Amino acid sequence: MARIELVSDELHTEFNDPEILELGMMIGQYIGFGRLLKVLDLEPKYCAT
Repeated sequence: MARIELVSDELHTEFNDPEILELGMMIGQYIGFGRLLKVLDLEPKYCAT
């Protein structure tokens, strides 16, 4: 079985198709936002403690 089929099978044990789509869209949004922050040099340079 291919890797993507294994991931798909595991996701379908917990989520239905619309939820998997929404999860993928949210992951893409967060990755894109992180890249935008990096390009605009807006990410923090250190961890505030």
